[in-house]
Amino acid sequence: MSDLLADFGIEPASNFDKLAYIIAGPPGTGKSWLLGTMAEQSERTLVIATLPREAKSTKYLENADRVDVALLTDPDWAPSQNRFEASAFLTALELFEALYEDEKYDTIILDNGTEFVEHTWHECLKFHGVASPAEMDGESRWTPYEALKGKLDEGVKLLVGLSTTEAARPKNVGIAWHTQAPKEDTVEGSGNFRKVKKSADSVSKHVEYEGNVLPNVRGGYRRLLASQVDAYLLTQLDQVMIRGADKKTKKVMKYRVQVMTNPERHVKLPGKMPDEEFIENNWAELQRLLALPGAKVQKATVKKKKVRKV
Repeated sequence: MSDLLADFGIEPASNFDKLAYIIAGPPGTGKSWLLGTMAEQSERTLVIATLPREAKSTKYLENADRVDVALLTDPDWAPSQNRFEASAFLTALELFEALYEDEKYDTIILDNGTEFVEHTWHECLKFHGVASPAEMDGESRWTPYEALKGKLDEGVKLLVGLSTTEAARPKNVGIAWHTQAPKEDTVEGSGNFRKVKKSADSVSKHVEYEGNVLPNVRGGYRRLLASQVDAYLLTQLDQVMIRGADKKTKKVMKYRVQVMTNPERHVKLPGKMPDEEFIENNWAELQRLLALPGAKVQKATVKKKKVRKV
């Protein structure tokens, strides 16, 4: 390498050892369960919970001997009492930065990203002393949205960067996120003056994003979020028939993860498109699919043919 390029940190291309991913879906579809299974194969996991109930998810409690929790909330954000105090977003940034020097944790979980957006929104509004841009007088109501986009981008990039060699100990990063439908077009006027006003989501489809499911984020950053992570996956809730111990069949709900994209529900993975559409809702299956370090390789089993005695 020439001396001219020596200061630019240029290295040969290499595969990733750690994964930064988002698991997105409606409430109660197994997001925290998937993230919790990461702790089962980690030395030490830090769960950054944005709501007290997130810290009590089943898998986090089952692995309490190897899981630590940092709770980030804005308890003093109370607009109805004229209190506009917010600190959770800035605390999160400080924590993300400190984790770059950390060598204790090999897994970081943010549960959940949707509430992290709300903390960021509080940070954008507190200087205006309002609960909503609609209450702003004499200022552009778009200002908080522009600030939100920049702050979210800063926070997400800091968190995702923990999976790279920029961190003293690179970590797997898992983020839970709720979903929403794209904003619909609106109709203005009536009769001959009727006009359809396209939403920003409608205009941006097939340009900034694909599918009919977006992460739940205020403003346009919801269309860009998936580009910040290695993988963006969606939960899937299926009703299946199983045979019980009593030999009777019954319907049960099964949580799975969508890993193959389609026009309605767009997902992304590093590497080629997998052959399977869904995987079981656990970290070991995702490791196997992506051939991540530490993945358990399942040995093929050969079924012996039964020989009928004559």
